[in-house]
Amino acid sequence: MKRSALLLLVGFVTLSSYAQKVDLDRQYIKVKYTNLPTNPILDESFRTYSVESNNRRVADKIKVYGFEKLGTEATINVNIDIDRVIIDEVKISKREKVNKDKDGKITSTDRFYTPVITYSTRGSYSVKNSQGKPLSFTLGTQKTHKGSEYNSYSKASNYYKNNSANLKSKFQREFVSNSTYQINRKLNRLYGYEPYVDNELFWILDSKKNSDYAGHNKALADMKSMLGKISHEAPLDELQKELDPIVAYFESVVPNYTEVKKKKHRKMRYASYYNIGRLYYHFDMPDKALEYANKVIENDYDKKDGKRLIKDVEALKKAFEVNKLTTRHFPVVTVDNSGSNDVASAEDEIVDDAPVAKDKYIETIFTNSDGSTVEGKLKLKLTDDVDVSKLDLTKYFKNSLKVYTLDDDGNAKSKNYFARQNASYVVNGSEYAAVKFNSNSSESQGNTVSLDGAKFYFAKVLYKSDKISVYQYKNELVLFKAGAKKAQSTSSLAFSIGFKKKLAKLVADCPDLASLAKEGSFSNTGESLVAFAQEYKDGCK
Repeated sequence: MKRSALLLLVGFVTLSSYAQKVDLDRQYIKVKYTNLPTNPILDESFRTYSVESNNRRVADKIKVYGFEKLGTEATINVNIDIDRVIIDEVKISKREKVNKDKDGKITSTDRFYTPVITYSTRGSYSVKNSQGKPLSFTLGTQKTHKGSEYNSYSKASNYYKNNSANLKSKFQREFVSNSTYQINRKLNRLYGYEPYVDNELFWILDSKKNSDYAGHNKALADMKSMLGKISHEAPLDELQKELDPIVAYFESVVPNYTEVKKKKHRKMRYASYYNIGRLYYHFDMPDKALEYANKVIENDYDKKDGKRLIKDVEALKKAFEVNKLTTRHFPVVTVDNSGSNDVASAEDEIVDDAPVAKDKYIETIFTNSDGSTVEGKLKLKLTDDVDVSKLDLTKYFKNSLKVYTLDDDGNAKSKNYFARQNASYVVNGSEYAAVKFNSNSSESQGNTVSLDGAKFYFAKVLYKSDKISVYQYKNELVLFKAGAKKAQSTSSLAFSIGFKKKLAKLVADCPDLASLAKEGSFSNTGESLVAFAQEYKDGCK
């Protein structure tokens, strides 16, 4: 009997370990380091550059980190030529909307007209390096600008006639700004030591009933604290004592999940190996990072992440070798002794008679529905006094966004991505995910809604779970219950009339929580709805 009881107990413990839920959650943490150049000038005394251009504003904004900018001949001499915008074509596109009655009979046809302007930007720049071969690059492309839609041809036609000077100035400013960005990016990739902030991904257990949940989340807090102390200029030695316990914890989790064929076990081992590998990578320990990248691959849960880490490690090792360095954290001195007075020339006057708003680029990581990611930048037109970190991006990117990246030759490129692709993106640690719902915002209405009136929007994630998730879109709060065809805006008429009843109905399968909702325990605020969703996930079986 004792032996049988013991076997029963062992079986129960084993089954319990198998039964523990394993949901891994993406967590992004900012990490600082210095980007190392591909064509470094190793002798610091030769790290000088000069810039000449027919556009003074471009020349003044060129900056190579770790170098001294001179007004005379230098080791690196950059010559930039910016041409004027050329208007290639102005045409009017036509759209018709057929209106029908309930019997399907055509009752009327509405016609809409949109001015479409095609224009070209052109330019070039050359880089002469006294210690290497000269390089030359082209700037500009052909682009299309669409004006607003009008209900008459004449109004659409007058759009360009009445705004031609402002539009040309706008196109020129955008070209100048984009060219400056391209040139700076290229020069610093080749020669500069540019400070960089990356949003690194880590995988943390999000299953509260799993016995390792508390440990994983403490490790997350410790990682945020530790990585937040990293600077571009300070060595990492002092932080090693904080790294070791975190690595030791993730290592200690692995023996609890030893079954090779169990997916949950492989997921937990994967999280440990991946997190440790990324930590070693950001602590400039490529050999240790490579060891754990191989473990990720051998574990056979998500091999592509292991291969991606190997690619990053190999690039880091090559950068160390080329730059004769063993770290990306050291003081970088950048000096401007060019004597620029920042006075615009006559050629610049038209270009620089600009509104206060300017093009600004913010870093993002875009994730498609298949899990593939794109790291790049989003462009916003903002005034200098705007704090980008506090922006509500739902007011800028409704259901599509353009991500700017560089191709293998260092040229800027862009691609449009859409919320309907069930995509998401992260900016400043905040996630914006695709959610399908009926927006109550008048700005969101138009002719692109689906048959049921719902549409995909990029909404800010306030709380996400496998039961109910909470989002914010502009001034609307949105609730999505798992399994539903679409989410619900709490700014809708139904919620406005019966907020308590609608909330209770949403959790009708949890009588206690539904009762609290009917009693008015929750309000239509982000904080209260997050508490509501958390209670549904944690307190309702």
